[in-house]
Amino acid sequence: MNKLLKNCKMAIILFMTIIFLSCNQNEDETDYTVYYDFHDKIEKVNEKEINGVLYDIVTFGDYPQTIKNENVSVRKTAYMSMGGNVYYPGSDGNLYVKLNGKYFKVEPVKWRVLTHNYDSTEKTLLLSEEIIAGGIAYASETELVTKSYLSIFQSYPLFLFFTSNLRGYLNGFGHINYGNGYYELSFNYEATGFLQNAFIQSAINKIFEIESLDSCYNELYLSDTGEYFAFNGRTGGNNKAFVLSLTEVANPDYGFPPYDYYLDNTDSSKDDGTRIKRPTDYAVALGVQRPEEEKYGSPWWLRSGDFLLGDQVRCVDYDGYGYALYSAYDTSVGIVPALVVDYQ
Repeated sequence: MNKLLKNCKMAIILFMTIIFLSCNQNEDETDYTVYYDFHDKIEKVNEKEINGVLYDIVTFGDYPQTIKNENVSVRKTAYMSMGGNVYYPGSDGNLYVKLNGKYFKVEPVKWRVLTHNYDSTEKTLLLSEEIIAGGIAYASETELVTKSYLSIFQSYPLFLFFTSNLRGYLNGFGHINYGNGYYELSFNYEATGFLQNAFIQSAINKIFEIESLDSCYNELYLSDTGEYFAFNGRTGGNNKAFVLSLTEVANPDYGFPPYDYYLDNTDSSKDDGTRIKRPTDYAVALGVQRPEEEKYGSPWWLRSGDFLLGDQVRCVDYDGYGYALYSAYDTSVGIVPALVVDYQ
Protein backbone atom coordinates (compact mmCIF):
# COMPACT_ATOMS: atom_id res chain seq x y z
CA MET A 1 0.00 0.00 0.00
CA ASN A 2 2.79 2.45 0.96
CA LYS A 3 4.59 1.65 -2.28
CA LEU A 4 1.40 2.30 -4.20
CA LEU A 5 0.92 5.67 -2.49
CA LYS A 6 4.54 6.57 -3.14
CA ASN A 7 4.16 5.72 -6.82
CA CYS A 8 0.96 7.76 -6.99
CA LYS A 9 2.71 10.77 -5.42
CA MET A 10 5.59 10.47 -7.88
CA ALA A 11 3.13 10.27 -10.77
CA ILE A 12 1.34 13.39 -9.55
CA ILE A 13 4.62 15.28 -9.18
CA LEU A 14 5.70 14.22 -12.67
CA PHE A 15 2.31 15.22 -14.07
CA MET A 16 2.48 18.66 -12.45
CA THR A 17 6.04 19.13 -13.72
CA ILE A 18 4.95 18.36 -17.25
CA ILE A 19 2.10 20.88 -16.95
CA PHE A 20 4.48 23.52 -15.58
CA LEU A 21 6.97 22.98 -18.38
CA SER A 22 4.29 23.00 -21.04
CA CYS A 23 2.95 26.30 -19.69
CA ASN A 24 6.40 27.88 -19.64
CA GLN A 25 8.11 26.28 -22.60
CA ASN A 26 7.58 29.43 -24.69
CA GLU A 27 9.28 31.68 -22.14
CA ASP A 28 13.04 31.77 -21.68
CA GLU A 29 15.99 34.10 -21.13
CA THR A 30 17.38 33.97 -24.67
CA ASP A 31 18.57 37.37 -25.88
CA TYR A 32 16.44 37.47 -29.03
CA THR A 33 17.24 40.06 -31.69
CA VAL A 34 14.36 42.44 -32.39
CA TYR A 35 13.82 43.32 -36.04
CA TYR A 36 10.56 45.19 -35.58
CA ASP A 37 10.45 48.86 -36.63
CA PHE A 38 7.81 51.21 -35.24
CA HIS A 39 5.60 52.83 -37.87
CA ASP A 40 5.75 56.60 -37.46
CA LYS A 41 5.03 57.23 -41.13
CA ILE A 42 1.66 56.90 -42.85
CA GLU A 43 2.05 54.34 -45.63
CA LYS A 44 -0.56 53.08 -48.06
CA VAL A 45 -0.76 49.28 -48.13
CA ASN A 46 -4.01 48.57 -49.92
CA GLU A 47 -7.34 49.86 -51.19
CA LYS A 48 -10.84 48.86 -50.16
CA GLU A 49 -13.91 49.22 -52.36
CA ILE A 50 -17.07 50.35 -50.56
CA ASN A 51 -20.22 50.85 -52.59
CA GLY A 52 -18.19 51.42 -55.74
CA VAL A 53 -15.72 53.86 -54.18
CA LEU A 54 -12.07 53.01 -53.44
CA TYR A 55 -10.72 54.01 -50.01
CA ASP A 56 -7.04 53.92 -49.13
CA ILE A 57 -5.91 51.57 -46.37
CA VAL A 58 -2.80 52.83 -44.59
CA THR A 59 -0.61 51.74 -41.72
CA PHE A 60 0.35 54.09 -38.90
CA GLY A 61 1.33 53.31 -35.33
CA ASP A 62 1.76 49.96 -33.61
CA TYR A 63 -0.44 48.00 -31.21
CA PRO A 64 -0.73 44.43 -29.84
CA GLN A 65 -3.24 42.55 -31.97
CA THR A 66 -2.73 38.84 -32.77
CA ILE A 67 -2.21 36.15 -30.15
CA LYS A 68 1.25 34.61 -30.23
CA ASN A 69 1.86 31.56 -32.39
CA GLU A 70 2.64 28.52 -30.25
CA ASN A 71 5.91 27.99 -32.11
CA VAL A 72 7.26 31.38 -31.02
CA SER A 73 9.21 31.73 -27.78
CA VAL A 74 9.30 34.95 -25.77
CA ARG A 75 12.04 36.21 -23.48
CA LYS A 76 10.87 36.66 -19.90
CA THR A 77 12.86 39.83 -19.45
CA ALA A 78 11.23 42.95 -20.87
CA TYR A 79 12.80 44.63 -23.90
CA MET A 80 11.25 48.08 -23.47
CA SER A 81 8.16 49.91 -22.29
CA MET A 82 6.07 52.59 -23.97
CA GLY A 83 3.03 54.29 -22.52
CA GLY A 84 1.35 51.68 -20.35
CA ASN A 85 2.64 48.67 -22.31
CA VAL A 86 5.66 46.49 -21.60
CA TYR A 87 7.23 44.82 -24.65
CA TYR A 88 8.94 41.43 -24.75
CA PRO A 89 11.14 40.17 -27.64
CA GLY A 90 10.09 37.03 -29.50
CA SER A 91 12.13 34.41 -31.30
CA ASP A 92 10.55 35.60 -34.57
CA GLY A 93 12.08 39.07 -34.20
CA ASN A 94 8.78 40.69 -33.22
CA LEU A 95 7.68 42.39 -30.02
CA TYR A 96 4.94 41.06 -27.75
CA VAL A 97 2.73 42.44 -25.01
CA LYS A 98 1.58 40.20 -22.18
CA LEU A 99 -2.03 40.24 -20.98
CA ASN A 100 -3.75 37.75 -18.69
CA GLY A 101 -0.86 35.30 -19.06
CA LYS A 102 -0.91 35.39 -22.87
CA TYR A 103 1.30 37.16 -25.38
CA PHE A 104 0.03 39.30 -28.27
CA LYS A 105 2.12 40.34 -31.25
CA VAL A 106 2.66 44.06 -31.79
CA GLU A 107 1.68 44.91 -35.36
CA PRO A 108 1.17 48.05 -37.47
CA VAL A 109 -2.31 49.50 -37.10
CA LYS A 110 -4.39 49.60 -40.28
CA TRP A 111 -6.58 52.62 -40.93
CA ARG A 112 -9.16 53.51 -43.55
CA VAL A 113 -8.90 56.99 -45.08
CA LEU A 114 -12.42 58.41 -44.82
CA THR A 115 -11.83 61.91 -46.16
CA HIS A 116 -9.03 64.33 -47.01
CA ASN A 117 -11.05 67.31 -45.80
CA TYR A 118 -12.30 66.50 -42.32
CA ASP A 119 -14.60 69.20 -40.93
CA SER A 120 -13.33 71.60 -43.64
CA THR A 121 -9.78 71.47 -42.23
CA GLU A 122 -8.19 70.03 -45.39
CA LYS A 123 -6.80 67.32 -43.12
CA THR A 124 -7.23 63.56 -43.45
CA LEU A 125 -9.54 61.53 -41.20
CA LEU A 126 -8.37 58.00 -40.40
CA LEU A 127 -10.56 55.28 -38.85
CA SER A 128 -9.17 52.02 -37.52
CA GLU A 129 -10.08 49.05 -39.71
CA GLU A 130 -10.65 46.87 -36.65
CA ILE A 131 -11.78 47.08 -33.06
CA ILE A 132 -8.31 47.22 -31.55
CA ALA A 133 -9.05 48.15 -27.95
CA GLY A 134 -11.67 47.53 -25.30
CA GLY A 135 -12.36 46.98 -21.63
CA ILE A 136 -12.99 50.73 -21.19
CA ALA A 137 -16.37 52.05 -20.09
CA TYR A 138 -17.56 55.23 -21.76
CA ALA A 139 -18.30 56.69 -18.34
CA SER A 140 -17.23 55.97 -14.80
CA GLU A 141 -19.98 55.16 -12.30
CA THR A 142 -18.00 56.81 -9.53
CA GLU A 143 -17.64 60.18 -11.25
CA LEU A 144 -20.52 62.61 -11.68
CA VAL A 145 -20.63 66.13 -13.07
CA THR A 146 -22.56 68.93 -11.39
CA LYS A 147 -24.78 70.89 -13.74
CA SER A 148 -24.11 74.19 -12.01
CA TYR A 149 -23.04 75.77 -15.27
CA LEU A 150 -26.58 75.05 -16.54
CA SER A 151 -28.08 77.02 -13.62
CA ILE A 152 -29.35 73.83 -11.99
CA PHE A 153 -27.80 71.63 -9.35
CA GLN A 154 -28.19 68.01 -10.26
CA SER A 155 -25.71 65.30 -11.13
CA TYR A 156 -25.62 63.19 -14.24
CA PRO A 157 -23.32 60.42 -15.57
CA LEU A 158 -20.41 61.30 -17.79
CA PHE A 159 -21.90 60.46 -21.15
CA LEU A 160 -20.75 63.62 -22.86
CA PHE A 161 -17.58 62.89 -24.76
CA PHE A 162 -15.82 65.94 -23.34
CA THR A 163 -16.04 64.61 -19.78
CA SER A 164 -16.03 60.92 -20.63
CA ASN A 165 -13.76 58.22 -19.29
CA LEU A 166 -13.31 57.07 -22.89
CA ARG A 167 -11.86 60.43 -23.95
CA GLY A 168 -9.46 60.28 -21.01
CA TYR A 169 -8.27 56.81 -22.04
CA LEU A 170 -7.89 57.58 -25.75
CA ASN A 171 -5.73 60.64 -25.14
CA GLY A 172 -3.91 59.57 -21.99
CA PHE A 173 -5.34 62.32 -19.78
CA GLY A 174 -4.72 62.39 -16.06
CA HIS A 175 -7.47 64.94 -15.55
CA ILE A 176 -9.98 67.12 -17.42
CA ASN A 177 -10.94 70.66 -16.42
CA TYR A 178 -14.42 71.94 -17.26
CA GLY A 179 -16.87 74.64 -16.18
CA ASN A 180 -14.36 77.40 -17.07
CA GLY A 181 -11.73 75.52 -15.09
CA TYR A 182 -13.78 75.44 -11.90
CA TYR A 183 -14.21 71.66 -11.92
CA GLU A 184 -11.72 68.89 -12.47
CA LEU A 185 -12.15 65.19 -13.22
CA SER A 186 -9.33 62.77 -12.47
CA PHE A 187 -8.48 59.74 -14.58
CA ASN A 188 -5.88 56.98 -14.33
CA TYR A 189 -4.52 57.36 -17.86
CA GLU A 190 -1.78 59.96 -17.44
CA ALA A 191 0.53 59.27 -20.44
CA THR A 192 -0.67 55.63 -20.51
CA GLY A 193 -3.69 55.87 -22.79
CA PHE A 194 -4.22 54.56 -26.31
CA LEU A 195 -2.31 57.41 -27.89
CA GLN A 196 0.86 56.74 -25.87
CA ASN A 197 0.55 52.96 -26.24
CA ALA A 198 0.09 52.96 -30.00
CA PHE A 199 2.49 55.69 -31.17
CA ILE A 200 6.06 56.67 -30.56
CA GLN A 201 6.56 60.40 -29.99
CA SER A 202 7.55 61.17 -33.58
CA ALA A 203 4.22 59.65 -34.69
CA ILE A 204 2.20 61.50 -32.03
CA ASN A 205 3.68 64.74 -33.33
CA LYS A 206 2.08 64.04 -36.72
CA ILE A 207 -1.45 63.75 -35.29
CA PHE A 208 -3.47 66.95 -35.22
CA GLU A 209 -5.40 68.09 -32.17
CA ILE A 210 -8.94 68.57 -33.41
CA GLU A 211 -12.08 69.81 -31.69
CA SER A 212 -14.45 66.83 -31.62
CA LEU A 213 -18.06 67.98 -31.57
CA ASP A 214 -20.69 65.92 -29.74
CA SER A 215 -23.81 65.01 -31.67
CA CYS A 216 -26.38 64.10 -29.03
CA TYR A 217 -29.71 63.29 -30.63
CA ASN A 218 -31.90 64.85 -27.95
CA GLU A 219 -32.12 68.12 -26.07
CA LEU A 220 -32.29 68.33 -22.30
CA TYR A 221 -35.35 70.04 -20.86
CA LEU A 222 -34.46 72.12 -17.82
CA SER A 223 -37.61 71.82 -15.75
CA ASP A 224 -36.62 74.53 -13.29
CA THR A 225 -36.18 77.18 -15.97
CA GLY A 226 -38.56 75.91 -18.64
CA GLU A 227 -35.79 76.04 -21.22
CA TYR A 228 -34.28 73.55 -23.60
CA PHE A 229 -30.54 73.07 -23.57
CA ALA A 230 -29.31 71.53 -26.81
CA PHE A 231 -26.11 69.52 -26.53
CA ASN A 232 -26.00 68.72 -30.21
CA GLY A 233 -22.86 70.38 -31.54
CA ARG A 234 -21.37 71.12 -28.11
CA THR A 235 -17.64 70.69 -27.95
CA GLY A 236 -16.15 67.32 -27.15
CA GLY A 237 -12.85 69.04 -26.42
CA ASN A 238 -9.62 69.17 -28.37
CA ASN A 239 -8.36 65.65 -29.01
CA LYS A 240 -5.73 63.79 -30.93
CA ALA A 241 -7.61 60.50 -30.56
CA PHE A 242 -11.41 60.21 -30.57
CA VAL A 243 -14.28 58.05 -31.82
CA LEU A 244 -16.80 58.90 -34.52
CA SER A 245 -20.03 60.72 -33.77
CA LEU A 246 -23.57 59.67 -34.62
CA THR A 247 -23.52 62.04 -37.58
CA GLU A 248 -20.15 60.90 -38.91
CA VAL A 249 -20.97 57.19 -38.81
CA ALA A 250 -23.86 57.79 -41.23
CA ASN A 251 -22.02 60.22 -43.50
CA PRO A 252 -22.21 59.00 -47.13
CA ASP A 253 -19.08 61.00 -47.96
CA TYR A 254 -17.20 58.68 -45.58
CA GLY A 255 -18.64 55.59 -47.25
CA PHE A 256 -21.34 54.94 -44.63
CA PRO A 257 -25.05 54.28 -45.28
CA PRO A 258 -27.93 55.72 -43.16
CA TYR A 259 -28.27 54.49 -39.54
CA ASP A 260 -30.96 51.92 -40.29
CA TYR A 261 -28.87 50.00 -42.82
CA TYR A 262 -27.48 46.80 -41.34
CA LEU A 263 -26.62 43.20 -42.19
CA ASP A 264 -29.57 40.79 -42.71
CA ASN A 265 -32.06 43.64 -42.71
CA THR A 266 -35.54 42.35 -43.58
CA ASP A 267 -35.65 45.20 -46.07
CA SER A 268 -33.23 43.92 -48.69
CA SER A 269 -32.56 47.45 -49.93
CA LYS A 270 -31.07 48.25 -46.51
CA ASP A 271 -29.01 45.05 -46.14
CA ASP A 272 -25.58 46.60 -45.61
CA GLY A 273 -22.72 45.70 -43.26
CA THR A 274 -20.33 48.56 -44.08
CA ARG A 275 -20.03 49.63 -40.43
CA ILE A 276 -19.25 46.14 -39.11
CA LYS A 277 -15.93 45.86 -37.27
CA ARG A 278 -14.32 42.67 -35.94
CA PRO A 279 -12.18 42.75 -32.78
CA THR A 280 -8.53 41.72 -32.70
CA ASP A 281 -7.40 38.93 -30.39
CA TYR A 282 -6.04 41.55 -28.02
CA ALA A 283 -9.35 43.44 -27.93
CA VAL A 284 -11.11 40.18 -27.08
CA ALA A 285 -8.63 39.59 -24.24
CA LEU A 286 -9.52 43.07 -22.97
CA GLY A 287 -13.19 42.07 -22.75
CA VAL A 288 -14.76 42.70 -26.16
CA GLN A 289 -17.24 39.97 -27.12
CA ARG A 290 -16.53 38.37 -30.50
CA PRO A 291 -19.52 36.78 -32.32
CA GLU A 292 -19.04 33.24 -33.54
CA GLU A 293 -20.35 34.04 -37.01
CA GLU A 294 -17.60 35.84 -38.89
CA LYS A 295 -20.03 37.93 -40.90
CA TYR A 296 -20.93 39.82 -37.71
CA GLY A 297 -18.75 42.14 -35.69
CA SER A 298 -18.81 43.56 -32.17
CA PRO A 299 -20.43 46.76 -30.89
CA TRP A 300 -18.17 49.83 -30.86
CA TRP A 301 -18.51 53.20 -29.17
CA LEU A 302 -19.63 56.44 -30.77
CA ARG A 303 -19.23 59.76 -28.96
CA SER A 304 -22.94 60.60 -28.87
CA GLY A 305 -25.08 60.29 -25.75
CA ASP A 306 -28.85 60.48 -25.38
CA PHE A 307 -30.37 62.60 -22.61
CA LEU A 308 -33.88 61.17 -22.80
CA LEU A 309 -32.61 57.65 -22.21
CA GLY A 310 -30.33 58.44 -19.28
CA ASP A 311 -26.88 56.90 -19.03
CA GLN A 312 -26.76 55.37 -22.49
CA VAL A 313 -24.52 56.09 -25.44
CA ARG A 314 -24.95 55.47 -29.14
CA CYS A 315 -22.91 52.64 -30.64
CA VAL A 316 -22.56 50.71 -33.86
CA ASP A 317 -24.04 47.28 -33.21
CA TYR A 318 -22.74 43.82 -34.12
CA ASP A 319 -24.71 43.86 -37.41
CA GLY A 320 -23.65 47.37 -38.41
CA TYR A 321 -26.79 49.13 -37.17
CA GLY A 322 -25.63 52.69 -36.52
CA TYR A 323 -28.16 53.77 -33.93
CA ALA A 324 -27.78 51.20 -31.15
CA LEU A 325 -27.74 52.13 -27.45
CA TYR A 326 -25.50 50.61 -24.80
CA SER A 327 -24.98 51.46 -21.17
CA ALA A 328 -22.25 54.06 -20.68
CA TYR A 329 -20.77 51.72 -18.06
CA ASP A 330 -20.48 48.68 -20.37
CA THR A 331 -16.85 47.50 -20.62
CA SER A 332 -17.55 44.94 -23.37
CA VAL A 333 -18.09 47.56 -26.08
CA GLY A 334 -15.15 47.89 -28.46
CA ILE A 335 -13.09 50.94 -29.36
CA VAL A 336 -12.45 52.03 -32.95
CA PRO A 337 -10.15 55.07 -32.72
CA ALA A 338 -10.11 57.91 -35.22
CA LEU A 339 -7.29 60.37 -35.94
CA VAL A 340 -6.73 63.45 -38.07
CA VAL A 341 -3.42 63.68 -39.92
CA ASP A 342 -1.78 65.30 -42.94
CA TYR A 343 -1.88 62.67 -45.69
CA GLN A 344 -2.67 63.15 -49.35
